[in-house]
Amino acid sequence: MEALTKLFDYTVWANDVVLAQLERLGDAAPASSLRLISHMMNAQTNWLNRLNRDAAVVALWEEHSLEKIRQINAETLQGLKAAMDRLGGDLGQKVAYRRTSGVTSENTVTDILLQVFNHGTYHRAQIAMDLREKGLEPVNTDYIFWVWTR
Repeated sequence: MEALTKLFDYTVWANDVVLAQLERLGDAAPASSLRLISHMMNAQTNWLNRLNRDAAVVALWEEHSLEKIRQINAETLQGLKAAMDRLGGDLGQKVAYRRTSGVTSENTVTDILLQVFNHGTYHRAQIAMDLREKGLEPVNTDYIFWVWTR
């Protein structure tokens, strides 16, 4: 559980620094980066719903304003933390759910949490690349950078 808690804390920090950068950019924030971070938040919502055994599904590519993205991020991270606290005694517990494709799946709590954390890392890297391609300097969200600056 300690490693998952560290990854959760890292995810909180990394999402926040990327959101802060996009907010600083304002109208100069690329629509493609906003689309990616909206997708991250939609996925976080769906995985949280699955952990909570809530069948509600959010469209994965629905786009949101930065204000709404920040709100979704805060709510889903708070919910993930609560789920981790609640389920932490049984991280091997299986969670059954329906994928966005309609296929039924089952994964452990650990696998779901690792998916959330790794999915965020993947898309934050895409946002960094997107910003760089548009002549903007991305923020460093490397895990080890977070460790060094704590």
